[in-house]
Amino acid sequence: MKKYILISFIILSAINIYAKELSNQQKVVELLQKAFNTKQDRSVLKYINTKKYIQHNLYAQDGIEGLKGYLDYLKGQKIQNKVIRAFEDKNYVVAHSFVTQEDKNYKVIDIFRFENNLIVEHWDNTELVEDIEELKGEVKVIDKQKTLKNKQLVQAFIKTKILSADYLKNHMILGQGNFILAVNETYINNKRFSIYELFNIKNSKIYNSWSVKEEILPLNQWQNENGKF
Repeated sequence: MKKYILISFIILSAINIYAKELSNQQKVVELLQKAFNTKQDRSVLKYINTKKYIQHNLYAQDGIEGLKGYLDYLKGQKIQNKVIRAFEDKNYVVAHSFVTQEDKNYKVIDIFRFENNLIVEHWDNTELVEDIEELKGEVKVIDKQKTLKNKQLVQAFIKTKILSADYLKNHMILGQGNFILAVNETYINNKRFSIYELFNIKNSKIYNSWSVKEEILPLNQWQNENGKF
């Protein structure tokens, strides 16, 4: 009996150590790929702060209960979420994913903010996509020592778009190494859009990029009051 208790204690200790050693990026990948699929493994919701979860997805209500309600809405649907590339910027994690939901394919970029190793805030953009070919390209983070320089390159590029009236405003720039994400707002045919542009930088130049554009819901359709940005 004592031997059984000792073995159980060792196993539980190992699980706890493993959970503590997971990086924020690994937590995000697990959350997206395990909770947002057909089986809905909700054990990964442990990575979210249950007392503080600020939701910017306007289709979901605020807080952890709002997230659970959104998962309830998706329950029974055939869903698969594959994270293609992800990176960390201090207490932020960005994930670029290919999602199949029933008979439709989507490209998605999620942003999660952490406090004390738990997720406390979430933003995302989702857009229909023909196939996964559109998401192909570099998947590994490289040139971490060039993060600041690459951010400045993208900032300058986005500034020219704002000056030329292509974009209304830049709300956020996040990056690690060769991957830099710009979160922008614009108007198209008198409708507001959120545009996430993920850039891959090589040799101090924009080598390629991926974008996800989503129309911002009218205010009377928002499920939370936090706004898109």
